[in-house]
Amino acid sequence: MKKQIEEIIIGIDFETFGSVDLRKHGLDRYASDESFTPLIVSYALPNFVGEKTLDFVLGGEQAVEEFKELLRVWARDENIVLSAHNAGFERRDLRV
Repeated sequence: MKKQIEEIIIGIDFETFGSVDLRKHGLDRYASDESFTPLIVSYALPNFVGEKTLDFVLGGEQAVEEFKELLRVWARDENIVLSAHNAGFERRDLRV
């Protein structure tokens, strides 16, 4: 009998800045503008284990690299599922 492995759902949320009016011009124009930048990303681990925020402004390249490494680790684990309330927006932020 094969052991059933439960999915591990990790919630992610970005906060960003851009000078383009997102509501007026839409996501593609907002995120494509040279002023667009992710400011922070927060992620929540399952079962209320904890939440962490990485500040890309104060933490600079070190915070960005820490998040990239987390993404690499999560991508290698087939049981991990990333979840986001506004998935299209978060997906676009991950491209930056």
